[in-house]
Amino acid sequence: AALKYEDMFMKSVGFDVSTITEDKSTHDLIPPKIVGYRVENELTIRVTNAPPEELSKRAANIIDTAVKNGANTVGSLEIFVKEQDKYKQEALLEAVKNARQKAQAIAEALGVKIVGYRNVSAQDVGYYSPRAPMMQSAAVGGGAGTTVEAGLVQIAANVSLSCEIE
Repeated sequence: AALKYEDMFMKSVGFDVSTITEDKSTHDLIPPKIVGYRVENELTIRVTNAPPEELSKRAANIIDTAVKNGANTVGSLEIFVKEQDKYKQEALLEAVKNARQKAQAIAEALGVKIVGYRNVSAQDVGYYSPRAPMMQSAAVGGGAGTTVEAGLVQIAANVSLSCEIE
């Protein structure tokens, strides 16, 4: 059974055919007999434009459908933000605001006044995408189906301020 999600894109990213040979002594001069072939087809499936709860349901449905159609390995499941730049900018703005508030609190505690900034630096904005935990598939172990839990994607920024005081 094929899945049809309007915002689902599937791409083959790896394909490998290898031989399966009979077990033979490594000292035997006769090459081992080929008894079969192993085929691996690695796919990347991307689903976009859905809230986290819906993404979780779709991911579980995709995994169950793949297993029912012969897949026997699910490598990983990653949840990420498609357009990160806007959120990275927000993280930087919030980090600057936070740094200024802390600098102001320190200046007040010291009884001085901030009159300017000598240096402002920002480290690369960090992006942390959790691996979504998956419970066992119904097709493998029986039961109600695969459960996928979407986690929060974290975007963090670090800012350092050097202040001029008087």
